[in-house]
Amino acid sequence: RRPDNPTQLLTSPAMKRVLRQLAARSDLVIIDTAPVLVGGDVPVLARAVDQAMLLVRWDRRPAADVAAALRRLVVVGVQVAGAVMTMADV
Repeated sequence: RRPDNPTQLLTSPAMKRVLRQLAARSDLVIIDTAPVLVGGDVPVLARAVDQAMLLVRWDRRPAADVAAALRRLVVVGVQVAGAVMTMADV
């Protein structure tokens, strides 16, 4: 049965079990999510992982948005391992 609220799925015992199983079988588990400032579920899901990596598209987001995304993760207790600039045109 699909929950009415997707956040319920992300915080469910089943999701936690799947993440534990993946972690036991892999050296690294990567979960791709919506952008932090767009996806309301991102901080919820990020709390279920050991670390988060912030990806920022080159020349697309102002520095204030990047700082706001980092704050949003840190305020809910997410350990941010670092940031990666994508689509860089140098």
